[in-house]
Amino acid sequence: MRISIIYIAYLILSVYYFDSNNYADCQMQFMDSVSTDHRFLANMNCENINPDMVTDGKICNQIGFQYYENGDFANAIGYYKKAIALSPEYPVPLNNLGVVYLKSNKLELARECFSKAIVLNPEYVKAICNLAVVSYKVGDLEAARQLYQKAKRVDGSYVKQRIDNYINHNQ
Repeated sequence: MRISIIYIAYLILSVYYFDSNNYADCQMQFMDSVSTDHRFLANMNCENINPDMVTDGKICNQIGFQYYENGDFANAIGYYKKAIALSPEYPVPLNNLGVVYLKSNKLELARECFSKAIVLNPEYVKAICNLAVVSYKVGDLEAARQLYQKAKRVDGSYVKQRIDNYINHNQ
């Protein structure tokens, strides 16, 4: 992974503030470093992050995803909701929040999230596919079929990959 100089500078400032027992500035500089390279969050333990210090919707979404990956749905929901509040035009946290609701069998909440994500980006294939799943689960087979067809028109290779993954994991 190629790391930018700005990213390293923020990290160095973060360490400086930490060594000076200035934890608020330390966390602020650390979050600035993360905002320069979102890939950093993939390898990060988010347990000690103060949610009040995170003011970027995409970072909140990434932190929420880390909690989701660890099975901590309550914290994932909190960060996804904060991401939506901070970046209301960004459809990804809406889709991710919908996935948590779908996994928790809160189908109406999931449908609402996926629908809102699609309003923000009518060609957001992940949200379209997820809404198709919700439609299928609630017995609206015609809506599920139409959404599936729309998803295929938007990105047929993604839909095929998703179906292949589903078949391989459910045999």
